[in-house]
Amino acid sequence: MKRKQVVKKTRSRYSVEFKKQALGISLAIESGNDFLRDHVLFRHMPGELIEEGCRKILDRGMTLRTEQILAVPFSDTHTDLATLGLNNRINPTMMWTSILAPYAGTDMGTIASNFGLYEGDNDDLSESFFDKSVLRHVEGGPRDIEAITKRLECGPKDRELLAMKAIRSDEARRAGVVHREHGPVGHITYLDERENAQYCQDTVRLQRLANFLAKVPDAELLGRKLLSVPEEEWTWKRIGEETSAHLNRSKRGGWREMLTHTLARQMGFPDASQLPEPVAENPYYFAFFPAAGVLARSAMEQGVFGSAHTTGKALDQLGTIARRHLFTYGLYKIKQGSEPIAA
Repeated sequence: MKRKQVVKKTRSRYSVEFKKQALGISLAIESGNDFLRDHVLFRHMPGELIEEGCRKILDRGMTLRTEQILAVPFSDTHTDLATLGLNNRINPTMMWTSILAPYAGTDMGTIASNFGLYEGDNDDLSESFFDKSVLRHVEGGPRDIEAITKRLECGPKDRELLAMKAIRSDEARRAGVVHREHGPVGHITYLDERENAQYCQDTVRLQRLANFLAKVPDAELLGRKLLSVPEEEWTWKRIGEETSAHLNRSKRGGWREMLTHTLARQMGFPDASQLPEPVAENPYYFAFFPAAGVLARSAMEQGVFGSAHTTGKALDQLGTIARRHLFTYGLYKIKQGSEPIAA
């Protein structure tokens, strides 16, 4: 804990007291996939070292925010779920997750441009880091480009992707990869329009639910199941149903009655039968946050589940409320609240 000196005047002298404040660390992990972390994001940290370091931070009573980026060049659903899984094992106070904006002049922007993954000029980028990916992604995620780097015997610190470029003719999905010193070195294949749209939608779903999913047992399994839900069935209620089924398989379904009763009391209701319908449809989301009743009440008071809201809009608004809630009750501990019901 960080100690802040407070000088208090007494009748005869000044005395120094110490007040405890929350002390925490933010770490930019960026990806749970080793290849992407080393060769695309240039974060040269073995997974074992990441987990060990985070464990030491948390064991010392500090708060921890991890930061990661979804939909980077050569990512796919498997690498994004691996990022979720890594955070699930770490169990940070907060899992900050954004979606890549490939700014020109950055290494990431250069890689995206050189490989034909981004053909814009940054004018099409949102000011938010939570909007749908603007990249054209590739089949197999890192599979083909990783094979190329292995053939070239590229080390993680060689930054060889910056020396490569994809060459394709017209609208062909397959492109040859050329290295500025070694010439042609292999091929990559782009997703078709439908597949790319689906992957971009998947990253939005994961980003919106990241802080919740990171706390759920076997998060990767639930994440994969939620991504398989058809768009027309993607509702707040369906998310609650899939979470309930997942927790039942994890042998944690038996505590639903306790969970809803506790959540109701924290919201100021006498019992679970009085819970507002949206909260009753998916009480699990709130139960994994500190001061769960405060978060659920805030969501209702701010009209997150209003009839005019789509599921996407509701989750966007809820995600913003949840992040601010975690800053207040988790990271900075500006306010004291109850432990997560599902801890």
